[in-house]
Amino acid sequence: IPYLPTKSPIIGIPIGSDFRVLQAWKVLFNKNIFCNPVLHPGVPKGKGILRFSIMRNHQIEDLDYVAKSCKDILSLMDYKTED
Repeated sequence: IPYLPTKSPIIGIPIGSDFRVLQAWKVLFNKNIFCNPVLHPGVPKGKGILRFSIMRNHQIEDLDYVAKSCKDILSLMDYKTED
């Protein structure tokens, strides 16, 4: 899973267009995974991301579930970075 490098507990996963970000966000929301879609003008056009906030009370199992869900969604979307 591609992610934006950070030393923060907020992890950004680049998705691309606003439409694709909202598609991915909705699928994750329906799986009870809460993240924030970041769309243009908050990011450059075509560079939308999903932001995940990792907290102390998250268990390893929670993070594994989110990672697997993101991997599955990106695979279904035939993920490719958009320039």
